[in-house]
Amino acid sequence: MSSAPSSLQESQRPPSSPAVLLVVDDEPDLEMLIRQRFRAQIREKRYEFVFARNGVEALRQLEGNPEIAVVLSDINMPQMDGLTLLKRIGDCLDTLPAIGQEARRELKAVMVSAYGDMSNIRSAMNLGAFDFLTKPIDLGDLETTISKTLREVERLRQASHDHEQLAKVERELLLASRIQKALLPTFREFEERKEFEIHAAMVPARAIGGDFYDSFLLDQDHLALVIADVCGKGVAAAIFMAFSRAMLRACAMQIHEPGACLEQLNRLLLAETAENIFVTMQYAVLDLRSGSLSYTCAGHSPACRVSADRLKTGPCAVEELEAVGGPVLGILPDAKFPAGSVQLRHGDTLFFFTDGVTEAMHADGSLFESDRLCALLAAAAGGSPRELVEEGFETLKDFTFGAEQSDDITMMAVRFLSPGHHQP
Repeated sequence: MSSAPSSLQESQRPPSSPAVLLVVDDEPDLEMLIRQRFRAQIREKRYEFVFARNGVEALRQLEGNPEIAVVLSDINMPQMDGLTLLKRIGDCLDTLPAIGQEARRELKAVMVSAYGDMSNIRSAMNLGAFDFLTKPIDLGDLETTISKTLREVERLRQASHDHEQLAKVERELLLASRIQKALLPTFREFEERKEFEIHAAMVPARAIGGDFYDSFLLDQDHLALVIADVCGKGVAAAIFMAFSRAMLRACAMQIHEPGACLEQLNRLLLAETAENIFVTMQYAVLDLRSGSLSYTCAGHSPACRVSADRLKTGPCAVEELEAVGGPVLGILPDAKFPAGSVQLRHGDTLFFFTDGVTEAMHADGSLFESDRLCALLAAAAGGSPRELVEEGFETLKDFTFGAEQSDDITMMAVRFLSPGHHQP
């Protein structure tokens, strides 16, 4: 049988990293036979053999050489036989810390016994041996068995590497998720304001999402409100989300009118974004003295107004704002965004949302849609913004009934409390 490499992995193994094999046998001639048979692989530094006379010596070799990938052991030996060695190897792996088990789990054992000694062979396989050979050893069969065993070791090492890489990615995503949550406002700076109440929440479909919400004061009398949805999910969407949010804040502090603000934001996104990525958005400015709201939409569903009028009940208590605005941001260079306006009364609530709400899917394939959203808002009318948002998420959870979340879900509620009125 040719001694040429029998696998792509073996042929590509760098010379500085030979496969290390431990041969455990009390026959003195075996070392010479193996070195002769595998002289080409040894010379090319693809194989490295180490030898032990019994199980006791073998354990010392294993403790001192973590690179050993294959143990080729006789079963019948003095001091410690092969079955005891195999069991001790298993016991040692079980008692290692988790990281040690990961490092040595690819170790494979091939046992050697007399032809017909099926009782010991079965015991060896039950103890975790990967394969077995019978005496007298056929050197061609030995070479084939070693090649097959090393391929399995290589497969396990690659799987271990992939697992480590996946764990690293998961750790990085967890960190990114924490950073993203830290970027979203908590509205603590508004706790002393008497003119409005606000609450919002986002639940991403993955570890990190592309939705975002924000609210900030343009001056003491004007509150900016924004909700947006970046196309796609994952890391790219999250990065573009953070960039869009920062650019919007910069534009808004310079341009208070919503339509002109989004026109400038659109130009900036087109200039700074290389990839074909876009964002839908609703942007509004609330005059805290009068309750006048000016707003525009960029390919985004308009907010709903929940009336505080106690005489209004049912669906009529909820009104979807007129859909005014323009296309999504980041696609058309000359896009225009006309603005609309609405007058809020004391106690009225604005409910902003992304399409993850209306497109939430039941297990039967039906969508939550606008009608269910209006019914939800009407039923919750009179509640605080926090209660409204929390009720929204609970209702969606009941509706989807365990179905997998397919999109980020974001809700924001703002209640206007006109000056001179006490909060109801």
